Amino acid sequence: MSEVSAQLDEIARAVQVSAPFDLSPRGVRFRPGPELAAMLDRLVALGDAVVPALAERLGHEALAIMAIIWLYLLVGIATKRARAVIETFIADMKRRSRWTEEFPGQREILLFIGEWNGV
Repeated sequence: MSEVSAQLDEIARAVQVSAPFDLSPRGVRFRPGPELAAMLDRLVALGDAVVPALAERLGHEALAIMAIIWLYLLVGIATKRARAVIETFIADMKRRSRWTEEFPGQREILLFIGEWNGV
């Protein structure tokens, strides 16, 4: 297992333990505590080196709430490569109608990344 995959696994475990989200009808607000924020910051600092592992996680993610974590990292990386992964993920999510009946779900993911247009 690569170091990046191990760090992503650690983040997934930390999210399950700490539930760093505020949920409301208006969306999901991600609020990582200091320890989780530090883990996320370390990965964001690696930039494009993390993007392939995040793309793989997003492609196989079963939980919308965890998809938000992986998107949070990609948004933080903010490179062309990271943006391309986000755009591919969003197109696939819409095409496959993933998480349309869940809360949090597709709407909250789109709100989170600023692409919700009300449809």
